[in-house]
Amino acid sequence: MIQVAATDAINATFINPPFMRRFSRESRSPSVTKSNTLYYPHFLCYAAAAASTVEGVTIDVIDGSPGELTFEEVVERTCKNDARLVVLDTSTPSIYSDLKLASEIKAAQPEAVVCVAGPHVTATIDDTFAYIRENGLQLDAILDGEYDHTVQEMSRRIMAGEEWRDVKGLAYARNGEVVSTGKSEPIHDFDAIPFVTKIYNQFLNIPDYFMAHTKTPMVTVITGRGCPYRCSFCQLPQVMYGHKYRTRSPENVVDEFEYIETHLPYVKGVMIEDDTFTADQARVREICRLMVERGVTNLEYTCNARADVKLETLEAMKQANFKMFCVGFESGDQDILNKMRKGTKMVRIQDFVSNAADVGIHIHGCFMYGNKFETRDTMERTLDFALSLDIDSAQFYPIMVSPGTYDYDFYKAEGLLRTENFSEWNDGEGQHRSTVERPGLSNKEIEDFCDLSRRRFYLRPRYVFNKVRESLTDVQHFQKNLRGFSVLAKHLITRKGA
Repeated sequence: MIQVAATDAINATFINPPFMRRFSRESRSPSVTKSNTLYYPHFLCYAAAAASTVEGVTIDVIDGSPGELTFEEVVERTCKNDARLVVLDTSTPSIYSDLKLASEIKAAQPEAVVCVAGPHVTATIDDTFAYIRENGLQLDAILDGEYDHTVQEMSRRIMAGEEWRDVKGLAYARNGEVVSTGKSEPIHDFDAIPFVTKIYNQFLNIPDYFMAHTKTPMVTVITGRGCPYRCSFCQLPQVMYGHKYRTRSPENVVDEFEYIETHLPYVKGVMIEDDTFTADQARVREICRLMVERGVTNLEYTCNARADVKLETLEAMKQANFKMFCVGFESGDQDILNKMRKGTKMVRIQDFVSNAADVGIHIHGCFMYGNKFETRDTMERTLDFALSLDIDSAQFYPIMVSPGTYDYDFYKAEGLLRTENFSEWNDGEGQHRSTVERPGLSNKEIEDFCDLSRRRFYLRPRYVFNKVRESLTDVQHFQKNLRGFSVLAKHLITRKGA
């Protein structure tokens, strides 16, 4: 193990590795989407922002997902930085490629401490090191769980020439054994981390990023981590951030919105990527009150929400220019919802959708096929339910069980996990693929039913008319709809299912 001498300054480089063009690692189901969506590497950028607070540390952020960078260019840029700490984000479908790049960087920059991070490696520490050993790869450490504090302390230690291997939140290999230093302390003072939008502004090309349910150009922010709900399929709370919702202060959140309006005037939309922004509705109302009081309502806001938002909260959010909720309905069958521990009721969902429509907030609905005990009949009920709701857009996808989740363990224990070759978690184009088998319901049937659902939802004459009308009355919505539909159209035309 190389110990680097103390120095007055170091560079820490944070990398979202090239994989497939427009591959979104930080999506809850990492993939190349059917709507041209590209997620920001926001968790990686928050860690970079945390490292930048250490005196003497300069940072670089490299995002290979838009599609322009090669492995060779990333390695060259890292060496040019003379990076002493390198952090690469990972995901389940891209893990073998991600580890290969990490190894190439270590070979080219042996003085650097090269680490990988993310929910996949956190959930598979022993297996990841076994893969590294079996394939002759090089890696210094895995960042175990939430890693902002870990990279801060590692940066300090490396710059001081001190031992970094006992920093909390690490796992590394020593003499063929995996050594863990335990989890780092969860962040509670989020206000101390610089705005992630400052990192985007400095290092990323903001127009590259896109979500079909948000005005463009757009940015993604996090106002808190952790989710109090316990859905069996959701990886981030189970593996990375826990079930306690830890938040930034309302004042700090609105300060960042004001920063965006002032310093990124071309940005039109903000996506709040908290697992469930509306989990603390009193806090949401306070944020909205401050937004209105300070006149920070020129942007169009979207957030992840649960189908239980109260009418008074909806009204406050409307006043603050919240335009869209992204809601995980998941299923239209109450028994399936119960089995996935969703904790929502069909009647309550319908009331929420009706109230949101009355207030004037649109909904992007997420529906997932292939859950435990799914049948053709339950999938039909979900599609009928989706078509009955007054929602603006929808996505339909097969369940992708992720390591570290209750669902992954369930399917593996039942012998229903089709493969543990993680490169098969996506198809050849990087899109969702189900990796579990169910008696009486094949993966092909599920994937075909997703295609059928998409066509039936988006090709309804009433839906098409409403989208054309929206596009003709707002130029930003026209640009957003055109950009999303230009990719979605080929998936609507391709007829796989019955």
